[in-house]
Amino acid sequence: MKNDFFDKLNDFIYSNSGKILFFYLILISFSVYFASKLKFESNFEALLPKSFKSVQTLDDVTKEFGGTGYFVVVIKCDDIEKSKIFAADLVKELEKIPEVKYVNWKQPKKYFEDRKFLYIDLDDLREIKKRIKKKIDIEKQKANPLFIDVLDEDYNLDFSDIEKKYEGKDVFKEYFISKDNKELVLLIKPNGLAGDLNFSRRLEKQINKTIKDLNPKKYDPSIEVSFTGRYKKQIDLNDQLKGDIKFTIFGSLVLGSLLLFFYLILISFSVYFASKLKFES
Repeated sequence: MKNDFFDKLNDFIYSNSGKILFFYLILISFSVYFASKLKFESNFEALLPKSFKSVQTLDDVTKEFGGTGYFVVVIKCDDIEKSKIFAADLVKELEKIPEVKYVNWKQPKKYFEDRKFLYIDLDDLREIKKRIKKKIDIEKQKANPLFIDVLDEDYNLDFSDIEKKYEGKDVFKEYFISKDNKELVLLIKPNGLAGDLNFSRRLEKQINKTIKDLNPKKYDPSIEVSFTGRYKKQIDLNDQLKGDIKFTIFGSLVLGSLLLFFYLILISFSVYFASKLKFES
């Protein structure tokens, strides 16, 4: 009874293999279409209700101070002075983009230079403390009426040697420049969140267009511009995940198709040999 059922099933599959294959192809077409519509939502804020206090607070903070992190533009050139000229022109154009709150690319060097002794090395600070203590101890001894200074020595409190160490020394750099003096970095503060991929892609597109319109090669042929930072990484991560999902779906469909194909081949051979055996008997 059981064998009769499988024989009938095999006969049905063999006689309708074309229809089964056609139906399977239609099923694959629908699967590919709907799979292509799948979206990966990496913005966790969008997954939460707007009524949540944390979401409302985050929206307020973003409007006031911009998103968390930066969209980073890296300018690489053999001549760092040409990079500075290009960066100055680029910043003017970038700050016109609606998605950009501001661009951080220079530090107030004079402010820090005027206060550079607040940032001296720890060893020098300890030496200053040691000299001051010695001066205080000597003055205390002199103020003691019972103390007689036979040598009549005086200690002159002097920091000129320490000051000389920091003369002409760049405690703070005016630009964000790499140690090899070839890369200059611009930190772009966007108005939106990195998790909002539509915003991040729109921002990247606007920055790309601005750079292309400015034509960095006219400043120096060796200039190369690249992107990094939280916003760019979020875009790359999303693209990578979408690629992995598509590859998995495609691989599953191909594997399923191969299994069906080999199954139909197996059924065909089974029916062929079964009919041959019946004919010979």
